[in-house]
Amino acid sequence: MVQFRLCPLDRAEASIESLACWELTSFFLGSSAPLDIDLDREQAVDWYIRNEVPSNDRSDYSNEPQIAEDEMLDRFETSLVELVAVRQEVLGENYPFTIDSGRILSRKSDERITIAGLSYLTLQFYRAARGGLVEFAGDTDADAREGKRIFRDTFEKSFELIASYAVSIHKAGVPHLLSDCRGYLRLHSRLEKICKRLGAGQVLPHQQWNVIQRAANDGGVDCVVHVGAPNMPGNAHLLLLGATVQEDRIDRKIMGPEALEKFSRFFVEKPAGFQGALARPQDEDALTKAKCVDKDCLLYSYEEILNCLGRMPAENLTKTREYTFLVSSIHRILSELKGAIYIHNYDKHQAFQN
Repeated sequence: MVQFRLCPLDRAEASIESLACWELTSFFLGSSAPLDIDLDREQAVDWYIRNEVPSNDRSDYSNEPQIAEDEMLDRFETSLVELVAVRQEVLGENYPFTIDSGRILSRKSDERITIAGLSYLTLQFYRAARGGLVEFAGDTDADAREGKRIFRDTFEKSFELIASYAVSIHKAGVPHLLSDCRGYLRLHSRLEKICKRLGAGQVLPHQQWNVIQRAANDGGVDCVVHVGAPNMPGNAHLLLLGATVQEDRIDRKIMGPEALEKFSRFFVEKPAGFQGALARPQDEDALTKAKCVDKDCLLYSYEEILNCLGRMPAENLTKTREYTFLVSSIHRILSELKGAIYIHNYDKHQAFQN
């Protein structure tokens, strides 16, 4: 069971992380105003004067901290509401909240929260935790550490599924999940199904797989997305997606020519051409973007994934058994996070009671 608190913000800055804190507060409490976010106002005022006030006016603001605080809070509220408007535009019906003229952010009813909306909330929880704004709690320190471990492990699994679903929707392709294989025999079976569905290609008999291939579990690919129609040169291809939360040594995760060549060795004959893709739940710097371009690897960063979530239909796709399997897998993993408990003002709140 995951129990957590949200840490006080030390600056009144509208960011992905502060928006995540407001959304999580609203999700677990049902609704909240921007200033219901826990804010260390003394530190925030100091930050505001140092960073947001023109240098010529800082002395005056320091002498009248209440004026600085009132101005700061008004700007903070306005900026957060503007961020919500951006999220509503990107996610559409999948945004799991509504906001009224009084700047109250309210969670939608359970039946109106789509899988894309729940996936978005999971990403926001991760962004808040990654930003140091989530404190995992429990009756003992061991309980708190266990809660942190559960969230980390669950998010890693859920992100592989969320990214697979999002990229499949974006590419209007058919997903073939590999991240759950965890064994070479299951991987071999899954690759044979891909070839059968495409009506092309041949998998290398598993008896001929080398030691490295047998130990690969998922073949180094989290999801294979079939894009386009088979047997149409220059149109159909397989997108090999790697989804990771890893932040260092990212070069090893880029699905470039070496990764594609390694995956091709599982086949006697490839069923289609390969294209690499990498998904990570964070913003990407210029260097990582350039490396992906250099290796012809599509890059899905945090914002691109949100755009994909916005394209998901409000109703879950059931047009293929692959989509049905992927959706049910996401539901199963996210159900573990739906049981999280938010500790707020010493009271415990659980968003989903059933």
